Amino acid sequence: MTSMQPVTCAECGARVGVHKRNSQHTAVQWHGDAVERCKWFQVARAAGERSAAGTLSCYALCASIEEAVQDGSIRLHDDGAPGYSGIGSMEEAVGADSPP
Repeated sequence: MTSMQPVTCAECGARVGVHKRNSQHTAVQWHGDAVERCKWFQVARAAGERSAAGTLSCYALCASIEEAVQDGSIRLHDDGAPGYSGIGSMEEAVGADSPP
């Protein structure tokens, strides 16, 4: 995916890559450090989950992404690429080699 823009969670400091097409489509690219910092992933791991994909999205990160859109830190990309709505999974993070 192209046009990833960095966003840092205001609650835990996890830094992820975000591709935002519109209010309904957000792609999040997780990296190892972000997975370790994110409280949402910590809760999933503590519950014995290998993936947090089936759990509720991290509200703190979602709020940070929305704030970044509102203040212009990240811009919307209506590029016609297939979208994905929601927060990424641990499996996505495993292959990521560097933060945005």
